[in-house]
Amino acid sequence: MLVLVAPGQGAQTPGFLTPWLDLPGVEDRLRALSTAIDLDLVHYGTNADADEIRDTAIAQPLLVAAGLVSAAALGDITPGAVAGHSVGEITAAVFAGVLDDTAALGLVRRRGLAMADAAAITETGMSALLDRSCLTATGPDASALLQSLLSNDVDQAAPGAGVYALLLTPKARVISDVELFNTGDGYVLACPSDRAGIVEQTILRARFRRKVELAPSGHAVVWGDAPDPLATLETPAGPHRLLAAAPVATNPLET
Repeated sequence: MLVLVAPGQGAQTPGFLTPWLDLPGVEDRLRALSTAIDLDLVHYGTNADADEIRDTAIAQPLLVAAGLVSAAALGDITPGAVAGHSVGEITAAVFAGVLDDTAALGLVRRRGLAMADAAAITETGMSALLDRSCLTATGPDASALLQSLLSNDVDQAAPGAGVYALLLTPKARVISDVELFNTGDGYVLACPSDRAGIVEQTILRARFRRKVELAPSGHAVVWGDAPDPLATLETPAGPHRLLAAAPVATNPLET
């Protein structure tokens, strides 16, 4: 069974439509859709930079158009199922025959503009609260203790930064993966919530007479945008930011 799945905003990259223009009819179709919604999809899909296509009003119609030309390249097929994530649901509606191309692009263009206008009312960002439990480690021997237990170099976690590591037993058995943040006042270890108990117990057993204070904390770790992070761990998938507490979601239309 053939299943067509359409991505949501964030899947676009600079120049991602360039190779598609070599296929017969693709450029003509994109230009026709561009005229219908008064947005140069060919330009934004080939020559625009990352900042330009990050704009919601551009990214959303661009992704829907990319999905439509991608599906058309498969030829005259009937999918067994369709699905879409976020704005990709509109693309999927075309795959399913609920909307035609022009109606879908007109809808998503208006949707993108409205979302961009709403976001401009106040400073906004996007983040995901990660499922982490946190533990603080402070005291003069905290760095040495953690260095003896973690797979990464603790000294690489400068104040305001962090490192990814594995918590190991003396026989190098993995207890849990952790994110180690240096707040400047001490360290915060973040681990999957279901491993929090064994992480704390492992460190406590290894502490012996070292001068280290350990305590569960209310810190939170988010992926993406966040104001006033205490420390940031850069990852290939984007930054993980340590916050003093979980952020409170707000609706910009209500502020």
